[in-house]
Amino acid sequence: LSKSVTLSRRTFGPGEQGAASILVERIAGGIGLGAEIKATVLVDGERVWGEEAVVDDRGRAAFVFDLPDEVTRGEGRFVARVRLGGIVETVVEPFVIPVSELVAKVYPESGALIAGLPGRVYFEVADASGRQVSASGWVVDSNGSRVGDFRTEHLGRGRFELTPQPGETYFLDFEVPASPILVPVPVAMHSGASLRTVKDGFDANEPVTASVQVLGAAPDEAWTVGLFCRGQLVARTEGRGPQSASIELMPAGQVGGVLRMTLFDGDLQPLAERLVHRDSGQRIEISVTPSAERTLPGQHQVLDVATRDEEGRPVAAVIGLTVTDRAVREEAGVARVGLADQVGLFGDFEWDGPALEERGELLRSADVDAAEHAKRVDLLLGTRGWRRFAW
Repeated sequence: LSKSVTLSRRTFGPGEQGAASILVERIAGGIGLGAEIKATVLVDGERVWGEEAVVDDRGRAAFVFDLPDEVTRGEGRFVARVRLGGIVETVVEPFVIPVSELVAKVYPESGALIAGLPGRVYFEVADASGRQVSASGWVVDSNGSRVGDFRTEHLGRGRFELTPQPGETYFLDFEVPASPILVPVPVAMHSGASLRTVKDGFDANEPVTASVQVLGAAPDEAWTVGLFCRGQLVARTEGRGPQSASIELMPAGQVGGVLRMTLFDGDLQPLAERLVHRDSGQRIEISVTPSAERTLPGQHQVLDVATRDEEGRPVAAVIGLTVTDRAVREEAGVARVGLADQVGLFGDFEWDGPALEERGELLRSADVDAAEHAKRVDLLLGTRGWRRFAW
């Protein structure tokens, strides 16, 4: 059976109510009609809730569960035992119940907030054990007045807009989960530079576009923006003065993956920097065509493998093939990160973030539309991938 559990959130507070939906399908094809599900919620290893249901004609079942008010470690598990005829299989979906102090890290988009200039601020929320937490709340000033709101959007990460006023300080005030601690936003500088992208990600053969503003610069002061791919300069543009300017950086079509965009002053000293993601214009399409759609144990199978470039032209390639049991892959539930993924997304910054199974949510798949994928990657680059002039 192919089984998937979707929780309404990744994080639930003590005493809150949660929801889960389950989809059951047959690996050989078709829905798991008639499948019986015994659902259980475990908190810190103890059973706190249970319910049974039968999937509907779409192979789905929905559950609503309540969590206890008293939680020690905050380790939650939604366990679904699925029975269909003589088949009995189990799927487990973990979740977090934060019971310790929240740890929030805040990152201005291009290195620093500038007083009077609109800025984008990225943030990441976890508990004391490093487990990512879904959170929401308000951005407040030194008087406690609300000037905006914030909400995590993926894997404990989020972003919000802020135009800091001179001399003012700002904080994150958490509403969910409730926390008495205010997390400070980095204090805005009175002069400096802002480098903002206009999109979450960029398509192949598309220029990387951004807006530049240098506060406190002389009218004729020169600045340069360089775009780097794994240490190599691939595009640059120049401008003058403090006024806001829109820029376009057009690297070659094969340049893709994580790119570093840096704003320099006239003496080539860095003023602002951020990472962006661009798809590559060159790729190899691999097709595998079996001689038979279905075979019995002991029978032979013949595979026809073809490799073509992005324009559909045949191209020579060295490939590797693996034959495995789909049921084993379904049970593992771990996304495989290939060489292209490593180079295009994970190769340009140290990875100390989500576990391997969560990396799959950052890779392209049929289950995630292009806009959502681009947003997830941008949130990753704005937090885990952020660095200030590390080179």
